Amino acid sequence: SPLSLQQSCEEDIAVTQWTYAKANALPHFRVNPKTSFLGAVFGIAPLAFWWYVFKTERDYKEKLIREGKYERPFHVAY
Repeated sequence: SPLSLQQSCEEDIAVTQWTYAKANALPHFRVNPKTSFLGAVFGIAPLAFWWYVFKTERDYKEKLIREGKYERPFHVAY
């Protein structure tokens, strides 16, 4: 049977609590090992990964340039 108007207007306590928690998450946030780990994984690890990738690529190209096996496509100074 379809819900009557009175039933659909009743407040569901669980939905109210979930909505409040979603809207006010920051004041109730607590630092714990899980959030610290996730912060490191999603905040620091990508930066460290890309730093390593760019540094190794640059070092490899510089090594090839010193050995004369790679010529720079763009000259900074002539």
